[in-house]
Amino acid sequence: MTEDTLLDDDLKVIREQSAQRMPAEIVETMEKSIDEIEAMTIGRALDVGAQAPDFELRDVTHDRSVSLSQALADGPVVLSFYRGEW
Repeated sequence: MTEDTLLDDDLKVIREQSAQRMPAEIVETMEKSIDEIEAMTIGRALDVGAQAPDFELRDVTHDRSVSLSQALADGPVVLSFYRGEW
């Protein structure tokens, strides 16, 4: 993988290499699952500049729930996801 490749291209290489080392039935199940996830999510992504629907997430820093509308009341919002310690 190089600096100039797209993530999709890198993931395609990884999937192809993994498929060569796994039993066919596992590869088939994995590919089916990936297709199902993509069908549920890819078409639902917002366009650049689109307004996000209101939602509520857990603010782990302050141990409370907060909605997008509550956060927007204080100004622009940047939403950051982090994976934690795994």
